[in-house]
Amino acid sequence: MATGSNSGGLSDIAALQEAIVRSAISDLAKFPRDSSDCGVQWKRIVINLEARWDGSETETSVISFGVVEGTDGSLRKSSFRLSENSHSLFQQLATMMKARDGAYWSVVDLVINASGEFSFVFSHEPPYRLDGHLHDTRFADYLQRYAAERVEE
Repeated sequence: MATGSNSGGLSDIAALQEAIVRSAISDLAKFPRDSSDCGVQWKRIVINLEARWDGSETETSVISFGVVEGTDGSLRKSSFRLSENSHSLFQQLATMMKARDGAYWSVVDLVINASGEFSFVFSHEPPYRLDGHLHDTRFADYLQRYAAERVEE
């Protein structure tokens, strides 16, 4: 296991993950919204990034949204785009993890809670959208799942 400042070391990966989290929070904050967003607070950021890293061109597909709560307590999803900086950080993470693990991951799910807690889940499964499933409905019921999760806490 590599540690310290070694390429692909756990502390390097953790630092890069923290940089991705900060960048994603900034991306959500910068995304243009309409006047109905006055007074809303984000509760969670969800990012599902699929990628094919091999080859001369990197191919990615991203679903990214914030779960926001209005002043009346209602929840809704607020979609946003990842910045070039966030994309670059994800690519750096993939490269660093490949150096450590010997293979690129193809899917990462990142969940960031407003409390500061975050989790990355990596997969080597075939990327769903990049494999031709363009109408991805896996996140359609996310608000209901999030609300149920909050009740359980």
